[in-house]
Amino acid sequence: MNAIVIVGSIVVVVAGYLMGAIPVGLVVARKFGGIDIRKYGSGSTGATNILRTLGWKASAVVFAGDLAKTMIPVVIAWFVLNSPLVASITGVAVVAGHCWPVYAQWSGGRGVTSSLAVLLIVQPLVALGCLAVAAIVMAISRFVSLGSLAGVAFGAVVMTVLIVNRSAPLGDVIFVVGAPLVVFLRHRENILRLLAGTERKIGQQVKPTKKNPATG
Repeated sequence: MNAIVIVGSIVVVVAGYLMGAIPVGLVVARKFGGIDIRKYGSGSTGATNILRTLGWKASAVVFAGDLAKTMIPVVIAWFVLNSPLVASITGVAVVAGHCWPVYAQWSGGRGVTSSLAVLLIVQPLVALGCLAVAAIVMAISRFVSLGSLAGVAFGAVVMTVLIVNRSAPLGDVIFVVGAPLVVFLRHRENILRLLAGTERKIGQQVKPTKKNPATG
């Protein structure tokens, strides 16, 4: 790997973090509701908290924006640099940027949409499988968080099998380990609420009232 490729790879990874850190949910919440979404509902800037707080239109905009900001740097790494390893590292960087954005006091989303966006590029069939698993778990349990975690876990297991069987590039291992770790870490409060039986179910709307740390 020559110096130009190395520098280009570093630039793409850093750009991935900076693009991932674009606080789409924060901007949309201010546009649609004139609020700082971090002080409402769960405090997350992701599409789920936007949905509960401001409705499906705002949530759809956030979802699309989060997909786009993730896919652009990963596509560059995958197709332009032609490096699964750099794409994998960039994917983790984007997810980390979304969760801990430098532009928004390190307070962002949960990383599920960003992880899905990366997977749609590197292994689209696995991504569709993750969506199916998440949808089934959500339909049965009525918990978005549980469905999201189940989908991420399913993707990690399937990707690990593919890598071991050499059906996926070894470089993908960075993303397979890094992204689920970030997602589960960002869902730690949701996991505690699930265990305590206090997690909100699908359909339970969140009125625009300031975040309660005990229930958010």
